[in-house]
Amino acid sequence: MEISEVSEILGLFRGLRVPRHVFITSEAVHERVNGHVYYRGLQPVRRPDTIFLSRDADESSPIHEAVHAQTGLGELGTEVISGILVAKYRFLRDRPLIRGLVQRPLGYVRCRGCEEFREAHSSFQERVEHYVKA
Repeated sequence: MEISEVSEILGLFRGLRVPRHVFITSEAVHERVNGHVYYRGLQPVRRPDTIFLSRDADESSPIHEAVHAQTGLGELGTEVISGILVAKYRFLRDRPLIRGLVQRPLGYVRCRGCEEFREAHSSFQERVEHYVKA
């Protein structure tokens, strides 16, 4: 997943508060459940303005993590809400005329270093990319 994809996906949801900070890692973040592999993200409880995504994440991950950030719900509640929003995304993704009416421009710029996430920039510099909402 690239930051341009995250911007495109989250830009379709006007009622969803988009995260200010997005971290993308090239390392696989996955879990095997009943023979299925799920690629995940992470939304820190103490940082509702931040999400972490794996580069292998699918289109549902940014939506799922943004719902966590906005609602504070656990996995079950978030799965229900994000499932509805993923269905909306998939509907709009294939309909460019309608998508153009509802999509808002959403931009993220690469952050090369900041005091707020000092450790991420110093210790994990090679393994994580940090983007800030413009």
